Amino acid sequence: GLTSEFSQMQAPKSYGAPEPYNEEPLPTFALRHYGETWSNPFAVVYESYTDKPSIESVHRLMDGEEFKGVTVVSNVDGRRLTQYVLMQESMDDEYVDQERGITFKGMFAVITLEAGGALLDAYIGKGHYVGYNGVTVNADENSHAVYLEKLQHEKED
Repeated sequence: GLTSEFSQMQAPKSYGAPEPYNEEPLPTFALRHYGETWSNPFAVVYESYTDKPSIESVHRLMDGEEFKGVTVVSNVDGRRLTQYVLMQESMDDEYVDQERGITFKGMFAVITLEAGGALLDAYIGKGHYVGYNGVTVNADENSHAVYLEKLQHEKED
């Protein structure tokens, strides 16, 4: 587990903000993690909202003792979505999670699923490929990035 301290406060006004916000206190939070972070890293998921938050839960994705990212479950306009946000140290790191059906080689990727587990979209920010339940998305060879949406995929029996 993580030992962390979370504080909320109002910071002084922001001169770089547009009107009328440049005259208002700036909502701010600080997160302090206690302990060594190389072997026990943490990630922050931040959601700005006005009425009701959409994020329902955030859980760490671990491969044994190694942190691989977070699972974020949200309810967006009545649609329940699950996102696997994958983070690794180098382009050559590989992550295989047979239980969830995930494969990834690279540093950063996001897989988004519909409520029933159908693949909605996939994003690679820096990597070679990301896969979910047999569907593999390859990044552009030059940019090492790609975004593909509406990847509805039914599992075959």
